[in-house]
Amino acid sequence: MGNRRMKRRTGDFYRAIRRAGATRTGTGRAEEILRYVWNPRIRTETITPYRSFLLDALTKEQKDAFVRDPETIRRWISETVSCEESRTYHPVVTSPAGVIRTGQGSVLSEKTLFVAVCRTLGIPARIDPVTLRAQYYDGNRFVAVGD
Repeated sequence: MGNRRMKRRTGDFYRAIRRAGATRTGTGRAEEILRYVWNPRIRTETITPYRSFLLDALTKEQKDAFVRDPETIRRWISETVSCEESRTYHPVVTSPAGVIRTGQGSVLSEKTLFVAVCRTLGIPARIDPVTLRAQYYDGNRFVAVGD
């Protein structure tokens, strides 16, 4: 990978982190940033370098729209990814990059992709440990997105 490309990706990521600290968490609380943006582990997926892949895969227009309204990420995933539960081995979660490359994934893989896109763009996000719903932090609370 070229040095210029790496600098662009790094710059995109740090701008997203600063934006998250300034807009999504209000005061930029360190806990939300560390746990729900910086942390590469989402649930039980294999950790892969998904952030750089997502920064390259998404257009500037998509990134801007997703930051403005994280619900659009879920709609984009629903339109982009096919989920055939009958062909899915449930304990296996496809990496975020794998879901985009293949256009397929389990429900949990789609939720993992949602969280990965949010975190890559500096939006604190998680999969709720109790309900297993994908959620993003709106500055006051975690908001669940549709299943």
